Amino acid sequence: ASVSRIVLYPPDAASRAVLLQEHLGLDPVFAADVDRHSEGSLGTALELIGETARRGWLQPARSGLQCVEGVEWQNVASRGGFEERLATLVDGLSPSDCLALELAAALGATVDAGEWAAVCGAADVHPTEGLVDALLQAHVWSSERYAPTGQWRFAHPGTRATLQRRSGPRWAVHRRAVADMLRRLATPGFERLGRILVELGEHGPAVSPLTEAANQNQREGRL
Repeated sequence: ASVSRIVLYPPDAASRAVLLQEHLGLDPVFAADVDRHSEGSLGTALELIGETARRGWLQPARSGLQCVEGVEWQNVASRGGFEERLATLVDGLSPSDCLALELAAALGATVDAGEWAAVCGAADVHPTEGLVDALLQAHVWSSERYAPTGQWRFAHPGTRATLQRRSGPRWAVHRRAVADMLRRLATPGFERLGRILVELGEHGPAVSPLTEAANQNQREGRL
């Protein structure tokens, strides 16, 4: 008997919108909020919807289920005590592992093992062998079934924001390190690089990668 390998890729934004609005019955505005705060992770999106319902913040409307007016999204995303649990974990890490975790957060919602190793190496940061397992066991990271080997996601949408706040002025240094790493890649993510440069206030240098990203999207029919 022959065996075929089927590669499953994460759904794009349009597919996630269909799932959230048509299949789960969410109001379009609420669905967009959920998608943005879950950073594209359907598992996290379902957790946020469930947390909204548990707290009594979900209400029916003609356009679909929506969050009651006046609710601050950081209150939904915090999921009671999450920041405290994360703080406890981080406080128990070595200084090197703390920096490695901050660098991972600076990479984005998805952490590629190769990129993480490259940006850590350039910063002379050396995470311990058990750090990945510790992050997975603490549910700080998740390894989704469709993800390639050596790729993880931050399991909670508030994790990166919390790590950014804790890192203080180091965050800009970390993001610049990511930008430098992307420049060294043979096929850099132009849009990602451009957005980071804009975030750092380097609008002039951001023009070239953002233009290349727009041209690439046009060539591939995504504009």
